[in-house]
Amino acid sequence: MRLKGQEIALEFQGEPIRLKRDENGVPQVTSVSEAGAYFGLGWVHANDRMVQMMLVRLIARGEASENLKGTDEFIAIDTFMRKINFRDDARAQVRALDDDSRSVLEAYTTGVNEFLGHNRLPFEFKLIKYKPEPWKPEDSLITIKIMGYVGLAQAQGDMEKLIVQMIRNGTSLEKLNELFP
Repeated sequence: MRLKGQEIALEFQGEPIRLKRDENGVPQVTSVSEAGAYFGLGWVHANDRMVQMMLVRLIARGEASENLKGTDEFIAIDTFMRKINFRDDARAQVRALDDDSRSVLEAYTTGVNEFLGHNRLPFEFKLIKYKPEPWKPEDSLITIKIMGYVGLAQAQGDMEKLIVQMIRNGTSLEKLNELFP
């Protein structure tokens, strides 16, 4: 179900949740509670980004080679990601959450799983014979962690390119030291 021109009616803990898209395709979640809104957001994310969510989770957990293809590249990535161990860190962070934060994270997780349990899997999963396990609260934190890690690496690479370009353009050492103390 792709939410094209229709409204989806769901229920979360006895509360009605309404999902639709505006004229620009932006998802709109209507709920009377914050937890209900996060449930709807989880459902929408699963609807729109299921393949991305599952691939990022597999990579961040270090499980790509066993679920996708056992290439040397995936094995190297898996080995690296298991050393970083985002999974155990995310589990510890979930345990440390305050009740309100845990509640919205669990509501989001329930929304993702509601979509997973009641809709057809993307054809990409059928092609590789992959059946995703249910989403867990730590999976959201794992996703945030790997996105931050990749973003940091990208930002560092961009900064290094900028410094090299400044040197090539003749920026003085004095100016570089001023800009980058």
